[in-house]
Amino acid sequence: MYDDVELYDKFRFRRHDILTIVDELRDDLEYPDTRQGPLPATLQVVLICDADMRIMNCTAICQVVGFSARFQNPEGIAAVCSIRVATKIIDCVNTRASETLSVTPRNARTSCTTRVIVMCRPPNSCFGTFLDDVSTVLLIAGTHPTETVVCGDFNTKYGEPTCTDAVNLADLLDTAGFTQHVTGATHERGSKLDLVITAKTSHPIATAVKPISQITDRYAVECELLQSKPSRLKRHITYRRQSAINKNIFAADLRLFNLNADEADPVVLLAAYDTCLRTIIDAHAPLMSRTITVRPTTLWHTKDLTEVKQALRRAERLWRNSSLSVHRHIFKDRRNIFRKLLKTARSDYYRSEISKAGGNMRFIYGITDSLLSRKVNMTLPEVADESPSAFATRFQRYFKDKTEVLCQNRSPLPADDTPTVVGAHFDVFEHAGICHKIV
Repeated sequence: MYDDVELYDKFRFRRHDILTIVDELRDDLEYPDTRQGPLPATLQVVLICDADMRIMNCTAICQVVGFSARFQNPEGIAAVCSIRVATKIIDCVNTRASETLSVTPRNARTSCTTRVIVMCRPPNSCFGTFLDDVSTVLLIAGTHPTETVVCGDFNTKYGEPTCTDAVNLADLLDTAGFTQHVTGATHERGSKLDLVITAKTSHPIATAVKPISQITDRYAVECELLQSKPSRLKRHITYRRQSAINKNIFAADLRLFNLNADEADPVVLLAAYDTCLRTIIDAHAPLMSRTITVRPTTLWHTKDLTEVKQALRRAERLWRNSSLSVHRHIFKDRRNIFRKLLKTARSDYYRSEISKAGGNMRFIYGITDSLLSRKVNMTLPEVADESPSAFATRFQRYFKDKTEVLCQNRSPLPADDTPTVVGAHFDVFEHAGICHKIV
């Protein structure tokens, strides 16, 4: 069934491993048209994973995230991503003579992304129409805000001056400002059929792109991209281990605490009190320091989620140790339960928060920013020729002058038109007179 399988990856997979990825993870295909028939005979597999990953079981760490087989020919593209790639955004590019799939791996902790557009040209397609498809893809790659890598099976002998199609493709890439990175033949007959294309000015290619292990009549192509994981924010904190304090001994030391009662200055008494109390606390719980990693707070995380996740990890360890299919199915069932529970917990949390907001749009906008992971940074005006302190002084003087001008220009208060009561006075009562009036 599978006559040709191509893999873009830095690891040396066996052909059986590649077929296992596609066959056993067929349920994870996100496009509905992939479930309507068998997979094509010729399949191009693109694997996106971390560079430091060590793969023991392919199906354990990968999932099929995209599939394209629209034409009536035995050609197709499958995109396989590591589960350590946090987020995948899959979209298709409309082409007429080639299979095209666009995959954008995204790390949840950073906004850095690299778009990967995979193309596969069937051998019987018109090369002129295929050049139009390549031109469309290059236009999308040039206008996309993130760095884009175009790769795939172009089915043309690139680099050979006697091949007219290859010369036309090279001229198109040079005119559009793109370059090709694969060095060496990707076919057993010495032809370069598989290409990796990026912009000339800036590209995320880290090392030389070269063929590695041979699979049937093709070679797998290794392409390493510059998309390192961002380091988490570190914070230096100081703390005391208050739980280690012996309450009885601490109370006894407090009783021995004595201040100089003859001191009349309250500032001196307060400083002496603070010094003595700090000495006692340092003796029982000395000040310690450490560097911690700041992680985001998940307010919707509940105790039920923790218990389900612990059961999921136990099932995963059991499956990895035994490698049995029954344990794998148990792990997948518990994984699906955890995903559904996590989605429900998040939905319930944000639903309750929005209901609490009522008509407070400012609070709702804050919830929206947290959902979209947008950080609102305070933007101050640029200060070119003065120091921050001078700018702050000028800022304060501006509002002070404004206030003084408003006070000077204010209209005078109207005169008091209340008539004065003539002959009004308070009576002065004697002590006896007050008692008489009360009686």
